[in-house]
Amino acid sequence: KAIEVAAAMTSNAEIDVDSSTQGIEYLDAGDSHDVTFRIWNNATRIDIFQPQIDYTEITGWTVELLNSPELAISPGSSSSFTVRVTAPMNAQAEDSGPIISPKALSMRSGELIIGNSWQGLRVNSLHDLSISLIESPTSLTPGIPILVTLEVTNSGNGAETAVLDLPWSSESWEWWALIDGANVTQGIPLSVSYDLENVKMVDVWIILPSLEAPGEFHEITISVEPLEGQDINISDNSVMFEAITETIRQPRLDGFAGESVVETNSTYSFNATAWNIGNAADYTIRARLVLQTSPPSQEVIGFLSTANGLSKGSGEWINLNLGPTESIELFADVIISAECDLNTIVSATIELEGGMDDIGRPILKTVAAALMVGERRNVELQDIQAGNELIEQGSSQVVWVNLSSTSTQTEIFEINAQSPSGWGVICDGNTIHLSSVRIEMGPGHLTTQKYDMRCEIVRESGAYAGEVTIHINSTDSRIMYHVNQQVSWAKPTSDEGVSALVVGSGIGGLILTVAVVLFILRRGEDEDEDDEEEDFESLNHTEEIPIQGPPATAFAGPPATTQIVNDPMEEYQKQLEEYNRQMAEYQAWQHAQGSQATDGTTEHE
Repeated sequence: KAIEVAAAMTSNAEIDVDSSTQGIEYLDAGDSHDVTFRIWNNATRIDIFQPQIDYTEITGWTVELLNSPELAISPGSSSSFTVRVTAPMNAQAEDSGPIISPKALSMRSGELIIGNSWQGLRVNSLHDLSISLIESPTSLTPGIPILVTLEVTNSGNGAETAVLDLPWSSESWEWWALIDGANVTQGIPLSVSYDLENVKMVDVWIILPSLEAPGEFHEITISVEPLEGQDINISDNSVMFEAITETIRQPRLDGFAGESVVETNSTYSFNATAWNIGNAADYTIRARLVLQTSPPSQEVIGFLSTANGLSKGSGEWINLNLGPTESIELFADVIISAECDLNTIVSATIELEGGMDDIGRPILKTVAAALMVGERRNVELQDIQAGNELIEQGSSQVVWVNLSSTSTQTEIFEINAQSPSGWGVICDGNTIHLSSVRIEMGPGHLTTQKYDMRCEIVRESGAYAGEVTIHINSTDSRIMYHVNQQVSWAKPTSDEGVSALVVGSGIGGLILTVAVVLFILRRGEDEDEDDEEEDFESLNHTEEIPIQGPPATAFAGPPATTQIVNDPMEEYQKQLEEYNRQMAEYQAWQHAQGSQATDGTTEHE
C-alpha cells in the first residue's frame, strides 16, 4: 500500500488595498464602487489562497465579494480580488462607507491571513436647489424699496448655502435679502431635509434709482445657485415676474432747527433743503414760512428765501418747480423786535408741499423751530444837548451821561474820551481822557437800572475851540455809544494880553537880579568847595526859570488885579538889555570856573 508523504508548509503572505485605490474615494448616492485588494506571497513555495472579507453593517449599504477562484500565487508574486460596495439612494453627503477587513485562507497551510482594514468611501454631495415666487409687485417705485417674497428649498443630500442673484437687472439697481431680519444676501444656510431647515422664506428688497424713467416695462429674474458645486437640476433655479416703473413726484425736506432761546432786537436764522425725489418734474412743489406766537404778538416777523434769490414774507408760498432729484436750499429768518415781550413763545415752521399721496392729496413736509424770547440787551443813553454857549476863561463845560438798562444780564461798560491837546475830561473824579473807567449795571428786566455820570470838560492850554468825544462801549462790543460835544472858550482881550506880558517880564527881571546877587556872594567863598558846589547848583536852578517862561497858572487866565504901565514896550526893552548884560557876566564866570580841579582827581571840569 502506498503512503503519500507531504512536507509541512508555513504560509507567509500580506493583504492590503491595491495602490490604485489609495486615499478617499467618492461615489454618488445609489451608485456602486469596486475596491481592489492585493495578496502578496512572501513564502519560498507556491501557495493557494481563498479570498474572504469582513465588513461593518451600515443600513442601506451593501458589500459583496465578486466571484473569485482560489488564487495560486508563486513565491514573491501577488494576485488581487475585488469587493463591490453600493451606497443607498438616500445616502447623505460625506457619509462614510463601511469598514472592510480583507482576509485570505491558505489552502496549503490552513492559515488565515488578515489584512489592514479599509474605510475609504465617501458619498458625494448632490446639489439640488429650487426657488419659487410667493409674492411680487406689479409696479416699481423709484427711490423706494420694493418687496419680493420667495421660497428657497434644498432637495440635495447635504447641507447647502444658497446664493441669490438678479442676473439681468441694471447695475444701478440695489437689492438685499433678509430672513427674519437677518441679512442673507451673501448666502442662505439650508439643512438637509430630515433636519427640517431645508426650506426658507426669503424677503428680497429691490430699490431702483430715483432717476429711473417712468413707464418702463421690466422683466425681473431672481435665481439661486449653490455656493459650491453644480446643481443637478437647473430648471427650477430661477423665477421671473413683470413690473412697470411708476411716475413719482415725491417731496422731501431735510433740516433740523430744534429749540433755542433768543434775544429781543435779534434775528434767528435756520435753513432746510427741499427735494423732489421723484423721477418726473414737479411743477406744483412749493414752500412757505409759518409763524405763530404765544401770546399773539406783532413784534415778530419772518421771511423765507431760496438760494436762487426768491424771497417772501411769512405765510406766502414760493413756487420751486423742481425737476427729478433736484433740490434747493431754503433760508428762514425770524426777526424779533426790540419791543417784543420777554417769555414770548415763537413757532417757526418751513412747510414744503408737493407730489401726491395714494389718494391724490399733496404731500406736506415740515421743519420747525421752537423759540423763546428769554434775553434782552437794551441800554439807552439819554439825549445830550449840544453846548453852543461860549465858556468863560477858568470855567468848564458840564455834560451828564445818563444810562438806563432793561437788559436781562449785567452790563459792563468801558468809558473813555478823546479831547484836543491841553484839554481834559473828568467824569465822577476819573480822568477818562487819560485812562478808561469801567462801570457796571445790574439786570434791569424787572426794575430798570440807571446810572448817571457827571462829566466836566476843562481846558488848561491849547486850542480855544474843539470837539470832545466820549466813548461808551460794552465789554463785548454789543452796545456802543459816542457822545460828541463842540466846546468853545472865550479868548482873552488884547489889553489883558499886554498886561500879562508886562507882569511876566517884571517877574523875570526880578528873578535875574536875585541870580546876580547870589553870584557875587558866591565869588567871596572860594575856599569852601562844598558851599561853592551848592551855590553853583542854586545858580543853575534859578537860571532855568526865565527860560521856561511864565508859570502854568497863567493858563487859567489873568490875575485878579492888573498893574497899569504907561509904556509897557519901553520898559520891557530895558529889562531885556539888563538881562543880556548880566547873562554875559555869568557866562564869563562859568568859563573861569572851568579850570578848577575836582576833589580826588586831576581832571578839570
